[in-house]
Amino acid sequence: MLIVIAFTLVLCQKNEVNEKPPTLTYVETEHGGCNSPFSAQLKSILLKNDTVGVSNQNDSISIFVGLNYICCAPFQSKYEIKNDSILIAIKDTCPNPYHSCYCRCDCYYTFDFKFIQSGQGNWHYKIELFSPIAAMSKVIQEGTIH
Repeated sequence: MLIVIAFTLVLCQKNEVNEKPPTLTYVETEHGGCNSPFSAQLKSILLKNDTVGVSNQNDSISIFVGLNYICCAPFQSKYEIKNDSILIAIKDTCPNPYHSCYCRCDCYYTFDFKFIQSGQGNWHYKIELFSPIAAMSKVIQEGTIH
C-alpha cells in the first residue's frame, strides 16, 4: 500500500512541474479610423460611446479600442505585460499650446492590439487614455479575458 501511495505522489509532482504557466507575446497594434492617413472622410463620424472589444480565439487575443476624440490628435499607444495582466496606455501627445494639433471636429480613432498566447489562462486587462488637456488618465475599461 505504501508503494502505491509513494508512486502516486511522485506522478502528481511530475505533472505539476511539467505544467508551464501561460505566456503572452505581443504581435502588433493596428491603428485605424482617424489614425489613418485617409481619415478626412471619417471626420465627425462618431459612435455614441467609446468601444472595447476583446476576442480570444485559439491562440490569438485581440483587444480592440475605439475612441471618440477631437480630430487631428496625435496618439501614441503602448502595452505592458505584467504577470497575468495586460496594461494598455493610449496617450494624446499634443504639446501645449493645444490648438497647434487639433482640428475643429470630432473623430473616431481605433487601436487593435494583437497578442499570441501559449497555454491557457486568464488575463486581466486595463485600458487607459491620457489627455493632456485634462492632465489626467481615464480608465476606458478593465476586465478579464478567459
